[in-house]
Amino acid sequence: GKISITNPECDVTGSKGIAYFEKKLGIIEGDVTMLMKPKKDETQDKDSIKAKMSEPTTITCPKLEYLYSSKIATATGGVVFKQQKRSAKADKAVYDGKKELLTLTGNPVEGVDEDGQTFKAPKVVISLKNGDEWMEATGGFSGSFKVDLESEEEEN
Repeated sequence: GKISITNPECDVTGSKGIAYFEKKLGIIEGDVTMLMKPKKDETQDKDSIKAKMSEPTTITCPKLEYLYSSKIATATGGVVFKQQKRSAKADKAVYDGKKELLTLTGNPVEGVDEDGQTFKAPKVVISLKNGDEWMEATGGFSGSFKVDLESEEEEN
């Protein structure tokens, strides 16, 4: 039957689930919806990648696997991320909680932010580690970015 898992940082629902205790692996399948509710860190720059990723995010996919001893979550089958006015989609998403790395792969991975800026790439890796935040796209990248020319002129 339907499964629901709730904790202070994440709520997950799906059609069915199974746990392999010896492997320390949990799998949820069928209309998986995960609401990430990360803790806010008031000390970080509000425009940083980590600050933007610390907003509540809804992730949907057909299958989610979680190796809880190594803190690695893998979502497959078409993964959609929605966060306020930002969204992204990928064929597969792997989050390594110990390294704080999110790896998205797809044909292609696509995203759009609140300003309408877009990106497309076969692979995107995002570091969410405090003080070492970065985003890297490999395998060919395309995107659209908005530049405020008035701000540029004021700075010059």
